[in-house]
Amino acid sequence: MRIENIEDIYPLSPMQQGILFHHLLAPDAMLFTLQFNCVLHGPLESSALQQAWQQTIVQNSILRTAFYWEKLHQPMQVVRQQATLPWHLADWRTLNTQQQKSELAALRKRDAATAFDLAQAPLMRIHLIRTEEETHHLIWSYHHLLLDGWSTSLVLNEVWTRYQTITAADGFTVSPDQDAEVHLPAIPTRPPYQRYVAWLQNQETTDAEAYWQTTLQGVKEPTSLGFGQPATNKRGGQFTYAEERFVLDQVTTDKLNQSARDHGLTLNTFCQAAWAILLSQLSGQSDLLLGITVSGREAELSQIDQMFGVFINALPMRVQIPNQTSVLDWLRQIQEQAFAMRRYEHVPQHQIQKWSAIPQGTPLFESVFIFVNYPMDGANAGANLHIDEIEFVEQTNTPLTIAAYPEDGLHFLLNYQEQRFDAQEIVQVGEKLCAQLTAIVDNLAASVDTLVDKQDSPSAASVTRAEPEIVIEAKIVAPLDLINDFNTVLG
Repeated sequence: MRIENIEDIYPLSPMQQGILFHHLLAPDAMLFTLQFNCVLHGPLESSALQQAWQQTIVQNSILRTAFYWEKLHQPMQVVRQQATLPWHLADWRTLNTQQQKSELAALRKRDAATAFDLAQAPLMRIHLIRTEEETHHLIWSYHHLLLDGWSTSLVLNEVWTRYQTITAADGFTVSPDQDAEVHLPAIPTRPPYQRYVAWLQNQETTDAEAYWQTTLQGVKEPTSLGFGQPATNKRGGQFTYAEERFVLDQVTTDKLNQSARDHGLTLNTFCQAAWAILLSQLSGQSDLLLGITVSGREAELSQIDQMFGVFINALPMRVQIPNQTSVLDWLRQIQEQAFAMRRYEHVPQHQIQKWSAIPQGTPLFESVFIFVNYPMDGANAGANLHIDEIEFVEQTNTPLTIAAYPEDGLHFLLNYQEQRFDAQEIVQVGEKLCAQLTAIVDNLAASVDTLVDKQDSPSAASVTRAEPEIVIEAKIVAPLDLINDFNTVLG
């Protein structure tokens, strides 16, 4: 590391600490190498796209960041002044369609299994493969230490904006110096991730501790899923994963959205309630601890929604199944609880664990529910380019992860450990989750406990197993707290 190429050095955020900790526990697992794949249709200037990517790296310090921990009191992230994006260009137009498909699958798999050297920035790389005159396949791989899902979309949006401006300029030429400011769009400067880390370091914990202790008072163990087997078989020391996908039909989705608007609720609230009812049915419990993810961007920090970095957090949400309370009133309670949690959603999971009565070494939850609501403008490359076959690939490391995202209908992705669950069990969970959403929106005046007691089967017309184009991130990590957290992680 040359001292003259260092722009800044600062500590890791708690979520980055957790990612690094798990990376060091299983460096060959590739849990934190994320991959964005898509197909670009239309005339593409590959050199302009390369320049757009490089300039985005130049303008955003987190994309020029490396990580060091050996012989240091605490891990540190080091921002380089310069970092050149590895760019791999290939032309497969001489291959037939089947050969292209086979080679592309092999490249994606090989690239996902190629580790990053965390001391070498940038921790990202691009493959651009031309398969037809106006068809290109883009593979963007990067380490999760840099970005979360929201940030991924922001990065793509900035790259496409730069590309459009570069190619639209009169007399467009690409400079051989990829760092040169040639035909760049007027993109506002984003606040650096360092500002968020500094904000975290200045937060008092007294109010947060009181909030989480009150919220988790009396909870001594996580909510059991009520099905599946203890994990006893790991391949190469790692769990193996599979997934099932479902989509709720557009008519039912529209009904949910309309009901949400009519009553001032969010679609996420409906989904969380449906999962809570199903989890109550599965576990036989009425006092539940749901694992949920939050964007982590509710901090009172200017322009935090525009920052690149890792903000996402996984938190325990306590939901109780009441008697003699209408579904609508219960939905409002859940939403109010979610709003109250926002002030403390930046608190790392390991710290919440210490404030709870759940023993160290026992995870706070066995499943996590994700509602994906980050901006997807990054899929817009402009009028001349059409993007499809979007796939956002990464591995989960929690037993069961349920991701919901609205597209054409409401989609659900259930990612699960094969050592814990049978595929048919997961299929039934996905179908019942969709059935519960339908039951909730159709019975807002009913008592919540009556829905728990009902075991309706889903209508074949309302839910289908599906192959959606976007695979959403699903990560649960316990932040690094040196030796004291080893029992929590290994337990």
